Amino acid sequence: MKEMEILLIQACIKLLKSKTINEISVTQICDVANVSRITFYRYFQDKYDLSNSILPYLEEPVIDEYARTRDYPKYFKDSCRVIHDNYNILRRIYINSDDHNSFQPYLIDSNMKRFEAH
Repeated sequence: MKEMEILLIQACIKLLKSKTINEISVTQICDVANVSRITFYRYFQDKYDLSNSILPYLEEPVIDEYARTRDYPKYFKDSCRVIHDNYNILRRIYINSDDHNSFQPYLIDSNMKRFEAH
């Protein structure tokens, strides 16, 4: 990930500590990151595109270690720990507007793609 992407992701994570993704605006993300909306749109299509980068960002150290060790049981345990430790933030992303939890299907799909890739 590029440095600016990381800065925007970290700003969104900060906002997600108290709001859902639906309650956050691109302007708020830009204000926290201290960047312009033009800069934001160079890296992400919208706030939902950015939010889809948060779990991969949080799991990046775990994925890097798995790439080195190929220890899938450890990867799975560490990945679950990342999700557990960041559950409230992730929940605020994957609860959609009609209050149906879309986090579980996302999690299953994303982990199956990673598993199939290795």
